Amino acid sequence: MRMKNKLNGKKNGQARGLIGMSIFPDLRFHLDGEDSFVKSWEKLNKNLGIKNEMRFQLENELLTLDPSNFPSIEDYLSKFNTLKLLLEGCNVSKEEDPLIYDILAKLPPTYSVFVSTFHSTREALLNAGNKYKTPSLDTFCDSLVREQ
Repeated sequence: MRMKNKLNGKKNGQARGLIGMSIFPDLRFHLDGEDSFVKSWEKLNKNLGIKNEMRFQLENELLTLDPSNFPSIEDYLSKFNTLKLLLEGCNVSKEEDPLIYDILAKLPPTYSVFVSTFHSTREALLNAGNKYKTPSLDTFCDSLVREQ
């Protein structure tokens, strides 16, 4: 019986440690004073909700994602789309137009012709009185990859 309690204590500590490592260090204060992984989990869900924490982390990563940090534009777009899909799993739906403009704003100077053409085409259509419809994110990404 005593051995069983030791195992439970060890597993409890491991589970508590995994919970603590899974959240931002700035939010670990929520776990202060909790020795039980069950109570830690309940406290996090009460204060943050695990989906809210995950959502915050994913949105932050999507906002700070920089194409210059990737070896290719395909790798960047793959990570971008993965984060978008993970956010959808947290019931966060992102509109495609702002996502496209976010990508355009972060593109390195090697894509300046692509960015300029995108914006000038949009402006030309609007100035001519035509209704402009932003391409889908998939179409935009395909065009961007072909630009290389």
